[in-house]
Amino acid sequence: EVGVSYSDDNGATWSTAKMGFGPIEGSRQAVWYAGNYDMPETHIVPYKEHAAVFWQDARGLLWSVFNGTDWSTPEVIETNGWLSGSLKYAVHAVSMGQNEIFVTDLKMNGILHWNGSAWIRELSNVPGGGQLSVCGDGVNPENDRLIYFTVGDGTSKKPLLAYRRTATGSWEAPLNVSRDSIQVDTYNGWIGISAQPYSPPNFAPVAWSADSVIKMVKVPPADYTPSTASPIRTAVKNILSNSINITPNPVNMSAYATITAGRGIVKIFSADGKVVFSRTVQNERETILWSTKGLSSGVYLISLNAGDTKVSKHMTLMR
Repeated sequence: EVGVSYSDDNGATWSTAKMGFGPIEGSRQAVWYAGNYDMPETHIVPYKEHAAVFWQDARGLLWSVFNGTDWSTPEVIETNGWLSGSLKYAVHAVSMGQNEIFVTDLKMNGILHWNGSAWIRELSNVPGGGQLSVCGDGVNPENDRLIYFTVGDGTSKKPLLAYRRTATGSWEAPLNVSRDSIQVDTYNGWIGISAQPYSPPNFAPVAWSADSVIKMVKVPPADYTPSTASPIRTAVKNILSNSINITPNPVNMSAYATITAGRGIVKIFSADGKVVFSRTVQNERETILWSTKGLSSGVYLISLNAGDTKVSKHMTLMR
């Protein structure tokens, strides 16, 4: 049977299955394994405001949905039966937005897509049981994109392929991620590929093990266009623009100091507060060659005033 445990303190403590919501009524089966480790795993995903869970048993691939109070009666969505053989990781599922779920297992072809009201099969000519990854920011589900990674059942040499789903629901021609056909490493049926179920908007990382060597690549989703205004890029740009670098420091009084600064007004002050140098920098980054000749030894303050942002550094002149 499928037992359910839960945490209401961000995972610090967990209820036991008996004290939680489980087991799910209708999930009990007389035989759950055919060998020492031949047990079907469960896979849980967010769905609407709660969760859905998938598992295999002798009936096939089943799912149940939690509504905040109870779990729904288990429903068979694929009747090919469970996978015999030890330790096979057979089921993989992800959700997109509030109402969509994608699930695959090694006994089916392709992927089953729950569109909020019915199950639809996609990629029907592609082996099931691979790894699914949703690229998105977790805020705008209309921009989420799905990638499906598969190398078949791992019993023969094949390339690791990435199928990318577009905004219209179509699938692009697969990318050959591994470039060459590989004999992926397996252990008691475990297939040596791994992808994050939920990835950032610009790529999905996938790793695989072949010939005892682990490799990883980042695969961009379909329809992805890099944004010059992305938060990370903007932050890096601001850090570079609102900074001052001085070399060398300390500097010999008879030499030059190289000052690299961002857009704004650069001023150099002596210890008594007198402005000994001033220049307006128009570019995002500009290098200034400043002559220290004629100045007294001591500590000088170099400031960059860029509107609401002000940064400063000290420079020492030495004889």
